[in-house]
Parts: sequence; C-alpha cells; structure tokens
Amino acid sequence: MSLFSRGVQSGTQRLQRATSSTPGRYRAWSMVTAAVLALAAVCGLSVANRLSDSTERLESNTGPVLVATQQAVANLAEADAAATAAFMAGDEDRESRRLYEEALARAVGQIEDVSALIGRDAEAHDVLKELGSLVTRYAALVEAARAENRAGVSEARASHLEAVRLLAADGAAGSGQLIDATEDRLERDARAETALIALAVTAFLAAFVLLFLAQVAMTRRSRRILNLPLVLATIAAIVSGVWLVAVYAGTRADLDTAKRDGYESITLTADLQVAGQRTRVEETIAVIDDDDAAFGRADDAAGQVEALLARLGDSADSDRERAAVTELDVRWQRYREAVGEIEAAGAEARRELALGAGNSTFNGFNVSVESVLGDNRADLIDNLEQAHDRTRRLTFVVGLVPLAALLAALFGFQLRIKEYR
Repeated sequence: MSLFSRGVQSGTQRLQRATSSTPGRYRAWSMVTAAVLALAAVCGLSVANRLSDSTERLESNTGPVLVATQQAVANLAEADAAATAAFMAGDEDRESRRLYEEALARAVGQIEDVSALIGRDAEAHDVLKELGSLVTRYAALVEAARAENRAGVSEARASHLEAVRLLAADGAAGSGQLIDATEDRLERDARAETALIALAVTAFLAAFVLLFLAQVAMTRRSRRILNLPLVLATIAAIVSGVWLVAVYAGTRADLDTAKRDGYESITLTADLQVAGQRTRVEETIAVIDDDDAAFGRADDAAGQVEALLARLGDSADSDRERAAVTELDVRWQRYREAVGEIEAAGAEARRELALGAGNSTFNGFNVSVESVLGDNRADLIDNLEQAHDRTRRLTFVVGLVPLAALLAALFGFQLRIKEYR
C-alpha cells in the first residue's frame, strides 16, 4: 500500500471515530455548515461589490458619456442648420448666427466632457481628438464663408458647401465611431456576473439545506422541536440568498429598461436627427448651388427619416411616447411639404422660401427631436440611478448577515454538544 493510500485510510478512520458519537456528528455538521456559510458570505460580498461598482460606474460615468455623446451629435446638426440659415440670409440673420454659436459651443463642451469621463480609453480618445479637429476645421470654413459672403467674394458659396459636406461626411463617420465606443462601454459595464451569482446562490441554498437537515436530525435525537439559534441561522441564510437574487434581478431589469427605453431610444432619435440633417444638407446644396439633383438625394435621406420614425413608433410603449412620435411625424411632413414648394419654385424664389418656410419648419422638427431626446435621456439616467440604489444595502445583507448566521449556527450546535457532556 502506498504512503498516500495509507494516509487516506488513516484519515478516513479518524473521521469515522470522530463522527461515531452524536457530539462528533454535531461537530462535523457545524464545521461543514460554517464552511458553506463562509463561502456564501464571500461570494455574496464579491457579487455585491461588483454590482455596486458597475452600477455606480454606469450612473456616474457611462450614462453621462452616452448622454454627452448623443448631445454633441445633436448640437452639431443644430449648429449646421443655423449656420446655413445665416449664410443664405446674405446680410446675415443675427438670430441664426446666435443659434449657430450656441449650438457649436455646446457641442465642443460636450466633446470635452466625454474626454474627461472616458478615462484611459485610448481608442475613444483618438476618435474624440479627430472629432474635435473636424469641428475646428468646420468652424473655420463657416467663418471663411461668412467673411467671403460679407465681402461679396464668389468663393463664399464653395466654402460654405465644403463646410456642410465636411460635417455631413467626416462628422457623421466620427460621431458614429464615438457612439459605437460608448455602446461598447455600456455593454461592458452592464455585463452580468452570471458565474459568480450562480456560485453565491448555490452556496446560500446549500447552507439552507444543511441547516434544515441538521435541525431535523437534532429533533429526532434530542426530541426537541426547535433549536432557536439554528432557526435564526436558517432564516438569515434564506433572507440573504433571496435578497441577493432580488437585488440582482432588479438591477438587471433596471439596466435592461435603461438600455431599451433610454439608450436605444436615444440612439434612434439621434439617428433621426442626423438623417433629418442630411436631408437639410441636400436641400441646402440644391438651393445654394442650384443643383436639382440634390433634391433627389434629399428624398433618399428623407426616406431614412421616415423609416426611423416608423421604428420609433413601434418601440413607443406609453401614450406619452406615442404622442411625441406623432408630433415628430407631423412636423417632419410640414418640412417635407416646404421642401416640395422650394423644389417647385424658380431659382430666384428658392432662397427666400428656404429662409422662410424651409428654415422654420425644419427648426420646428429639430425642437421636437430635442424634446424627445431630453425625455429619453431622463429615462436612461433615472433607471441607472435606480439600479445603483438597489445595491446600497446589499453588502450588509449578503456579507454580515451570513456571518451572523454562521455564529448562530455554531452556537446552536454547541448547545446540543454541551447537553451530551
């Protein structure tokens, strides 16, 4: 017989001798139960800490990054619409100029906010750097077009169209990369700790079963119905395990709601705003450059807007959201009717119509989009805050309560052991 085999046999014999008596069996019960409760406490604490950290990061960092990113995209679209209105006014519309400067300043500020929040994400910083450089080039082209327009230089139109196309092409690409990066952050921070939660729940369930069986065994041997410390330990194990599952399920539900009703709606609405801006860009090109083919491209972009409106309508799950989508659709149709009038008019009348009905109806659509975006952002942040709030007492319940149950169980077993002494 090998040394290992003799060791195993010797250990087995000692265990059999130790558990041959009732006190010995109680000691074995107590050690196994204590080990399982300690494991449950460790796993529960680990789950609680990870849940708390991830939900706090979502509430204080990832959520604001998502919101600031989408706001930057929306404000760049608003700035471009206002800059175009100011340019087409010729002698410059001061109100449009003010709206352009304010929207551009908000977009720059939001890009800086995102840069401060994303930490060491090198890829996102590179995208932000490129987007910031693009906004600087765009603003320089707008200023050049403005100066040339006021001086009566013929190149003014080409400069402004270059700015419009730069934001429509490179700006959309950069914004798309930034949005993809923030979506990755959301998925990473909201990822479930499924293996760890399963281990913790299994440990709590095992502790409950051991405590229950121990009480049954004690009742049969001691002819006493209850061992109060073991009863309290069993209740504590049940409460801790159920609380852990309830908090975990609640945070998952909150995060799913935040993603579905908040971020996905934000993404759809922001995409709607960008597609509307593309339509506006092509209308601008058609009017400024006297390019009838641009009206056809505007129709294509308008088709994307209408498809997104349909998707928003399908995803709306409340009367308020459905009413908001209906309002968006009404305002968009008004703008499309204005574009139809612009296209049907002669070259000389197009600019006046674009500055009048075209500008006012598009601004009305843009205001409605901003209102919906504001509601969606509030839904996102509210659900992220609620998810984090659920975890506030979890560490105490799944950490200290199982340890208290462990001490109570040991005390309960010791009471019965003393009786045999």
